[in-house]
Amino acid sequence: MPAVSVIVPLYNKRSTIARTLRSVYEQTFRDFEVIVVDDGSTDDSRAIVEALDYPDLRLVSQENAGPGAARNHGARISEAEFLAFIDSDDEWLPQYLKRSVEILEADPRLCSVTSSYLEDPEGRDLTAYWHSQGLRDGLVGVEGVPDTRKVLTLLRFMQTITTTLRRERYLHFGGYYDSFRSLYGEDSHLFLKLLLNGCVGLNLEPLARYHREDSDLSVSSRGPRQVESFLIDPDDVRDACPAHLSDVLDRVFEARANKTACVLGYWGDWRRASEVRRRFARGTLGSPMHVPALVAATPIGAAAGAATRLIRRAVR
Repeated sequence: MPAVSVIVPLYNKRSTIARTLRSVYEQTFRDFEVIVVDDGSTDDSRAIVEALDYPDLRLVSQENAGPGAARNHGARISEAEFLAFIDSDDEWLPQYLKRSVEILEADPRLCSVTSSYLEDPEGRDLTAYWHSQGLRDGLVGVEGVPDTRKVLTLLRFMQTITTTLRRERYLHFGGYYDSFRSLYGEDSHLFLKLLLNGCVGLNLEPLARYHREDSDLSVSSRGPRQVESFLIDPDDVRDACPAHLSDVLDRVFEARANKTACVLGYWGDWRRASEVRRRFARGTLGSPMHVPALVAATPIGAAAGAATRLIRRAVR
């Protein structure tokens, strides 16, 4: 049985999937299997994978159900103690698996470990930024972080492509959110559960290349993103939350709802912005984005967003 199962969700990534798999097979740690889950691709991505001559590589298919469902499918059929996920347009640096396994084996308290990354196309090293935000190597959880902004920073740091997990803990917490063909926030849904239970390891060493320019799952500059999954199904996260941390969780929900309301209002959907904001409002004036969300959830906010977009197009 391999030590690590590498899960790769694949959907219409013919131009990048070979690059991604090459980075996996260039790892210095060799005790792994690779499971590529084709999520109903309509291009020749699957044929490209079939033509590659790599050992211990399985290619399976499912009807299109979204990246969370593809990752969970791979996890269910995996055999290893640890799970590592990489999207089909990103790359790992050669030491990624080695360092991840070393950290998890050194501390049995950890459910997962997340490393930093280089942000392409420039290859920007974000280590100094994360240090400036107060992040340090080691075990973290919500209980030791009473500041809502710090919890939000941890969620921003945790990326699917740089998070390796114990398979048993992954399954215990339900894996990635996969209802409603979620395309945004299915990873934060799981990561918030892990943080609430205090079992996340941080490693600020950059060990991957995140190709934001190739991602079609990130926020689009041409329209509003989906509402993230834990704002659609908050009870699933609440069920995993220790009772004494419920107030912290509600503050996190409020802050993320405010941010989402701002995005929706910017793109003109002020009614939905109002709905999201009201659902999680606690009347906390000090909550991040409280006042901007109030404005965004009105016709005034929608008009301001339209004017801003018009100006941006004019100056391009």
